[in-house]
Amino acid sequence: MIIDALSKKIQEMKSLRRLELLRDHRTQQNEIDSRYRALVVQVRVFAKALKYARDNLSFTLPDSLQSDVSNLFVSLKAITQSGFADKDGVATAESSFKAIQSGIKKQWSKHYSIYTNSTVNTLKIISGIEFNKVKVCISDIKAAENWSSDVTVLTKLRVAMSSAEALIKSLNMDQEIIKFLEQMTEGKATLLDLNEKVLAWIKRESLEGKIKLSFIIK
Repeated sequence: MIIDALSKKIQEMKSLRRLELLRDHRTQQNEIDSRYRALVVQVRVFAKALKYARDNLSFTLPDSLQSDVSNLFVSLKAITQSGFADKDGVATAESSFKAIQSGIKKQWSKHYSIYTNSTVNTLKIISGIEFNKVKVCISDIKAAENWSSDVTVLTKLRVAMSSAEALIKSLNMDQEIIKFLEQMTEGKATLLDLNEKVLAWIKRESLEGKIKLSFIIK
């Protein structure tokens, strides 16, 4: 009797232990699956932004970084081949994605400077002529200075660059005019810089009331 009772108790304990292990495994797997799903969402958003930047903002990646991005997509598909997300596979993919994001940020920083510097500098020069329009353009351009997977930020950059180029073009400036405005912005322009060409441009653009003269105090 006692032996049968002990045997039954042992079997019950074993069954309970199996259930506990299954529960723990299920909880752990749910956590891994949740991490995988979150990673997939992040990568999709990232890929969408990357494609937009490539198609609309002339942003290109070096071959090594492009290869890392392609390998990440392949690994994400392989992680669930067994029917559920593999813990080690998810951890490796997360690490790879983090490294890719770091690389993208560095590449974007270089590209952003080349892509926007000339336009922003010219906008600053003409800020005294079209202050409000220039302010909006520069604000939207500066908002994208650091890489963002938010396509809205990238879209505003594209629109701001197009608006800025249209604004600059509308003022019909050549290098001589730009040089004069640059000197004005820096407070270095004098009457000697107001040659016939500059004066004709000022009158043509009706800017007489927007330019102030002052004495140089020595």
